[in-house]
Amino acid sequence: MPRNLAPHLQSVDLRERILDMAESLLANRGFRGLNMQVLSDQVGIAKGTTYLYFANKQAIAVGVVDRIFHRVLHDLSVIAAGPQTPRDRLTTMLSARVMLRHRALSHFGKQLQPVMDAIRPALHRYRQRHRHEEAAIFAGVVEEGCRTSAFFRRLDPMRTALAMLWATDALLPSYLSANELTDLPAIETEAGALSALLTRGLGPIGSAPTIREKSRPKRRGRATSGLIVAALGALSWVGAPAETVAQPEQSRRIMSVDDRFRFVEAGSPLISPDGRWVLYTQTRLDLAENKRRVTTWLSSTQGRVTSSSCCAARVAERRTRGG
Repeated sequence: MPRNLAPHLQSVDLRERILDMAESLLANRGFRGLNMQVLSDQVGIAKGTTYLYFANKQAIAVGVVDRIFHRVLHDLSVIAAGPQTPRDRLTTMLSARVMLRHRALSHFGKQLQPVMDAIRPALHRYRQRHRHEEAAIFAGVVEEGCRTSAFFRRLDPMRTALAMLWATDALLPSYLSANELTDLPAIETEAGALSALLTRGLGPIGSAPTIREKSRPKRRGRATSGLIVAALGALSWVGAPAETVAQPEQSRRIMSVDDRFRFVEAGSPLISPDGRWVLYTQTRLDLAENKRRVTTWLSSTQGRVTSSSCCAARVAERRTRGG
């Protein structure tokens, strides 16, 4: 908070008023329609005062998202402290971290995607800085589950929490297209199914909840790419790594979070118009470099040779354009 200002300007109330008006302008006019002078006039302050709180309109937009993020953290903390079992709480929390964000931004309508596109780099940096803050809430529940034998005792609570956040990130507003963002019932269905699937891998199979297909509403139309990515991430979580599957019976063991980090994740599938080719990405985690290695692959749906990297991407581009 800036110093040497009048007490009423130093109050949190003024910052909240700026963000309230900014959120309204973003929802109605989009990022391009957010003007610092108009915003200041609407709040009833000088434009210079607005700059004391926010360096530019991108910082204001990130501030709007930051406020939503901390509201989500509060709600997640309430769920984490509830009376349900650790597994039920985690399942609810994973779904809630997705749906709370969507509902908080639902009034943006068609303006949401342009706003997200404009601040995505800054939003990514923000998410990386604050990811552990959210993961800590999940880690507390995981630790309780390990301590009470509801989950495998060897789980690393924080790494398990981070892995679950990464898996459900694919359903967050910033990862979905404009068309996908409008189908909240479908997103909620996928978030619930994915959350249940993830928590099933934390404890003995006998104690894990099952997903009843009859309770899931019938999906209409083609599955969206963002939801496909989420499903692929979930399957990679509960599946066993190749080296584990190949081991003899006597050396088999419980899957750990370290095994999860060795998985190769497939995502972002793109089918050519003639249906003969599928372009997709493979992501590997490089723990030594603390990076994700992404390669692009082109596969034939008819069992032909698979090519990779940039060359494959260029071939797919020509094919998807009908060339």
